[in-house]
Amino acid sequence: MHEQLRESGDGVHWANELSGRVFTRYDHGASRITHLNLKGPLMGIALPDGVKALIDDKTFPTLVTVNPDGAPQASLMWVTRDGDDLLFSTKRGRQKDKNLAHDPRVSVLMPFANPLQGYAEVRGQVIDITEEGGRELIDDLYHKYVGDGEFLWDGPDSVRLVVRVRPEKVVWIQQF
Repeated sequence: MHEQLRESGDGVHWANELSGRVFTRYDHGASRITHLNLKGPLMGIALPDGVKALIDDKTFPTLVTVNPDGAPQASLMWVTRDGDDLLFSTKRGRQKDKNLAHDPRVSVLMPFANPLQGYAEVRGQVIDITEEGGRELIDDLYHKYVGDGEFLWDGPDSVRLVVRVRPEKVVWIQQF
């Protein structure tokens, strides 16, 4: 299923015969760095189990989008996943919504509970933004991160969006 392409001083390079995905693993002492890359656009990649566990936990990721002038815009977010896709909520008209309308590329940085243990970065593209399920998602995220109850910080005219990110690259740093 996996074919070793080459081994060199910069790591071991592997290819998945079925998906065409290529990944490189670097082992540096007590650290392991894994890069997963795509060959084609919007194919998506499978998240490693450790990254899935990090997303399923109460990690506080930073979402980075691109402003119309090209400058990065970072936001602390709540996140969940649907399979390997990341889901987050925002309100219609916020800067994130405006940025994603002109450039769907994002980066999501997620530290471990103890940042000295490592982090994961998921780069990808937003493949869907919908109002459907927006209220339910923010309430689910509120329950995950805060506890019982529902999210009450929106005004009566607020429109909640579900943003779906398809991962294209994962960088996962673990300190053992």
